[in-house]
Amino acid sequence: MKPSLLLLLLAANLLATSVLAQAPKHTFAITTGGTNVLTDADLIEYRFADHTLKISGEAMARLPWQKVPIAGVPFHLVVDGERVYSGRFISPLSSMTYKEPTILLTGETNGSTGTLIISGPVHHEPRFQPGTDPRIDARITRALGALGKLNAGFPGGMDNDEAFARRTADVLAECQQIKPGATRAQLLKIFTEEGGISNARHRTYVHRSNPYLKVDVEFTLTDPKQSFVEEKPTDIVSKISKPYPAFSVID
Repeated sequence: MKPSLLLLLLAANLLATSVLAQAPKHTFAITTGGTNVLTDADLIEYRFADHTLKISGEAMARLPWQKVPIAGVPFHLVVDGERVYSGRFISPLSSMTYKEPTILLTGETNGSTGTLIISGPVHHEPRFQPGTDPRIDARITRALGALGKLNAGFPGGMDNDEAFARRTADVLAECQQIKPGATRAQLLKIFTEEGGISNARHRTYVHRSNPYLKVDVEFTLTDPKQSFVEEKPTDIVSKISKPYPAFSVID
């Protein structure tokens, strides 16, 4: 190889190395109270199709498991130092609905790793939508892709229609887990409250990841003297309808 060509290749290599070294490093974090509870170092995989996070067991231990009031604990999802959206960590005992993304603190863990799901905001009827789902912001996918943490989440290379059908089947299977004899607390791990007329003995619920899929539920109250507006986690499901699609109800 001629010396001039060798020098040219060496210069090109040095230039490429310099450009890579100067490229900004992407970051991803979920913060609460000004503190990171999860960073890209903790994140093993982000499944974009269902917004499931596979994280380290150490990160699972940092989550506010025992400190979540009924109203939830606010969190911020931050990418490259910029807040993309805000949401709430919520307890399975909460019966509230939220117009912001939520993380239900019932994630599965085997000690070394765990999983969490960021559920979408519960919007009203489409004509009242305040905007797009903040979880699909391009800044998130761009950063996670660069970090090597992003998984489309469609198993076996499924296209969007196949993935939708699979997710629909999964949601229906989740709905069928709640049968007469289950407690209100168990029901609230899968469903959240819908608007409209209700009381402690009868209420309509929507699936946590699909606000247009509903069930009507009747309860046997824990205490015979319980007020008709007092809902307890120990109330027992006496009857539950089959899931049915419908637009959200505005109180």
